[in-house]
Amino acid sequence: ADAAAAGMFPASLLLLLAPLLCPGVSAQWGQRPACTGATECFSYVTLCQDTEYESRAYEPSTWVGTQVLPAERRYRAITRLREYFNKKNRPGILIERTSPILTMYGIVNGVPRETAVFFYLPRRFLSNPPIPRDELVYLSNSPAQTLFVRPAGSIFFNLKRASQELLEDLLRQREIFMQDRFYLAEYHRPLSILGRRNEIWFQALGPVRCGSRFGSGQSTA
Repeated sequence: ADAAAAGMFPASLLLLLAPLLCPGVSAQWGQRPACTGATECFSYVTLCQDTEYESRAYEPSTWVGTQVLPAERRYRAITRLREYFNKKNRPGILIERTSPILTMYGIVNGVPRETAVFFYLPRRFLSNPPIPRDELVYLSNSPAQTLFVRPAGSIFFNLKRASQELLEDLLRQREIFMQDRFYLAEYHRPLSILGRRNEIWFQALGPVRCGSRFGSGQSTA
C-alpha cells in the first residue's frame, strides 16, 4: 500500500503507548479544525510536537489512488479520483468528500517529483471499499503508522525547500524515517483560494525521539 505505506505498530498498541511516550496525550483519535469543509478526515493522535515538527500516530485507513503519468499534469490524476467518488465505481455510489488529498513525491537527486495522488476513503469503507471502474485507479490499504509533519504554507510556498528543511531537521534529530519520498497533504479543495492548509509528511520507520527530548504532547480530539 503506497498511500503512506507500511506502519510500524497496530492501532491499539499506538493508542496504549501514546500517553507513555508523551505525558498529557489523550488516547483517542482526533482531527484538526483544518478539517472544515469535509465530511470526514484522516484521524490521528499527536505523540509530541515542537517548533520544528510534529509526530503523529495515524489509524489504519483505506485510500483510492492513481499514478501521475509521465505525460500528464497532477490535475488529470485528481480528476480520475473525483470521478471514482462521483459514482465511477462498483456499485456506483456517490462518496462524500474527505480530507486530506495526498500527493506522493519521490526524491530524485534532491528534486521532488509527483508520483501518485490519493483520496482518503471514509471509515465505513475500511473493510469493503467500492471497486474502481477505471483501470488506472486502485485501492490502497494502509496500516497504523507514525508520521512526521510540518505545515507548508498556504498558497505560495517552495515545495522543494519545505520538504528539504523538514528532512534535514529529522536527520539532525536522528529520527528514523523513509528518506526517498514524502507526501504533500492538502486540506482544501484543489481550486480553492481562501483557507488553504498544506502539510509535508515523512513516514517514521522507528520509535520517535521527540517524546524523549520534550516529553509533551496534545490531544487532537
